[in-house]
Amino acid sequence: MTPEMNQDAPMRFLLIEPSTVASIDLECILEDLGHTVTAVAVSKRRARQEWRRHRGAIDAAILNAEVANVSARPLIDALNRRGISCAVANAGEKPFTPARVAEMVQRLRAV
Repeated sequence: MTPEMNQDAPMRFLLIEPSTVASIDLECILEDLGHTVTAVAVSKRRARQEWRRHRGAIDAAILNAEVANVSARPLIDALNRRGISCAVANAGEKPFTPARVAEMVQRLRAV
């Protein structure tokens, strides 16, 4: 999260989710909570491309647990170094609920 961000300000998200249905679900919930989804990526490679394309316009990322395995650590570290907080959503959290997503957002704000 960018240091100047107000704790109540809407956040701008990068979603890294290979499932179209899950990413649409998550995007709708985030938007209902007042946030913006800046980009959606289906792979780590695409996530890097989207991050470069939207540099400075992403506050946080939510990664699918399948994408966020051990080999995703370099991506998470790279995003963190650039001030982008990351949360990992596992399969047990699907379908996403507004309460669960709001909790994830609060954890990301606290980072």
